[in-house]
Amino acid sequence: MTDWRPLLCLVGPTASGKSAAAYHLARRWRSEIVAADSRQLYRGMAIGTDQPPPDWQRDVVHHLVGVAPPDEAWNAGRFCRAAEPILARLHQAGRIPVVVGGTGLYLRALLYGLMAAPPSDPALRGELLEQMRLEGAVSLHERLRAVDPVSAGSISAGDGQKLIRALEIYLLTGRSRSAWQAEHGFGAPRYDHLMIGLRLPRPVLYKRIEARVGEMVRRGLVEEARRLWEAGCDERHNAMRGLGYRQLLRTFRGEWSMEMAIDATIRETKRYAKRQLTWFRHQDGVRWMDLTGDESAEAVAERLHRIAAQEWGAKAPCAIMAEFFSQESQHAHIASSH
Repeated sequence: MTDWRPLLCLVGPTASGKSAAAYHLARRWRSEIVAADSRQLYRGMAIGTDQPPPDWQRDVVHHLVGVAPPDEAWNAGRFCRAAEPILARLHQAGRIPVVVGGTGLYLRALLYGLMAAPPSDPALRGELLEQMRLEGAVSLHERLRAVDPVSAGSISAGDGQKLIRALEIYLLTGRSRSAWQAEHGFGAPRYDHLMIGLRLPRPVLYKRIEARVGEMVRRGLVEEARRLWEAGCDERHNAMRGLGYRQLLRTFRGEWSMEMAIDATIRETKRYAKRQLTWFRHQDGVRWMDLTGDESAEAVAERLHRIAAQEWGAKAPCAIMAEFFSQESQHAHIASSH
């Protein structure tokens, strides 16, 4: 047993290639992947949440992918409670877990712990959801700005889930979400983590997003969303407030054409990617890996491996891993000296 608890955290915006690079890295390390993604954890939503393909999941264990029904509420606390035993088991076995995802709050809670904010109140949450349904998320954003301008400045007017949680904290405690966060401070990390962000030129990223949405539609996104809607899932459920699903709900109700829903999905996905980049740029310790978009996932995984070898080679207490990383670090040093 050791106190050394390493994590390789792979972050970045949607469509940056995180999942593919994580798969090849975990396969090389003979380890497992933990998905830090607030949408991929739902069952029956493999297409719209871009879950790793079945052959990847057969080859490398992916945790917290497709594990919850769409009508089940998850948050950062529940994610941490599910992820921590998995990480402990892998550390006990001398493995380095690969944590991959774009849900920044999940990662921050995992690495630094949760702030002691009050639990959700179903009645109050129901009232806020009803306001959002009748008046739109913009009305919640204006309400939040009046009581917590700091949080309102960091939460998009279209992110109903975060708006509701921020208002819920204030209404239950009389203190703003930003005040709770400042008090918590997110101090010393709980793991020996290496966080690497994948970054693409903006035009390349946006083209990837356009291509991804088109491919999702071809694979059956509309049919997947319709099945969920016909089963009773709608904006009341976290899962259906995800990109693609909430736009298609408007089509199913006759409010939008299919073309409008797809165009809105592409547009909102680009905005979401921009917010993800902003979030991770403001997190301490992210090491950015700039890509051109032409690299293969295997090549990206190789670069990740060598960064980890240089960072952890002298720290790994497990004899096999220490020797492995030491050799890789020496190879990297020799290559860089020529």
